[in-house]
Order: sequence, then C-alpha cells, then structure tokens
Amino acid sequence: MKILFTALHFANYRNFESVIRGLAARGHQVHLLADEEEGFGGQALVERLAAEHPTITWGWTPSPAGEPWFPVAQKLRFALDYVRYLDPRYIEAKKLRLRNI
Repeated sequence: MKILFTALHFANYRNFESVIRGLAARGHQVHLLADEEEGFGGQALVERLAAEHPTITWGWTPSPAGEPWFPVAQKLRFALDYVRYLDPRYIEAKKLRLRNI
C-alpha cells in the first residue's frame, strides 16, 4: 500500500515516528511531505527514517502559489474562517478573531 503523510514541517513527524516505522516494517511505501523548512531537526528525522527503511521517501509539498485558482481559494478560506469566528462560541476568543482580520 502507498501512504502519503503531509505536514507543515517535518518536525511534526516526531509524533508519528512509531507509526511510520511500523508501516515501513510491514512493507508499505510511505512518502512524507512538508510545506515549510524548520530548525527543529525534522528534516534530519525524515532523512534518518528514509536511510533506515528503503520504502520511506520524503520531499517538499509543491507550492500552489503559481496556480490560477490559488488566490480565489485563499480568499475563500479566509472568509470562511472569519465567518466561523463570528459564532457566539468564539465570543471570548479575541485573538482568533483578530488573526483573521
């Protein structure tokens, strides 16, 4: 089976290292992606996992910034977040609302 993981950065995979190792040990092909570089040792982690298990590969998530639909999708996502934080459940979440203005 081919399995794809995607995360903001490779350091997030520390939480799933045992799962990733287990999948690779069972012969599954595991590909790990990240959106951004970081300085927390995450890239070293995925490089080590790939060196230990030939069925583990890693790479960078392609940037959607050049896609013609990206600006519209981004604005729609921001609008949905804005509307969500108008819900009365978030009345005390001032920082969340300010982040979306």
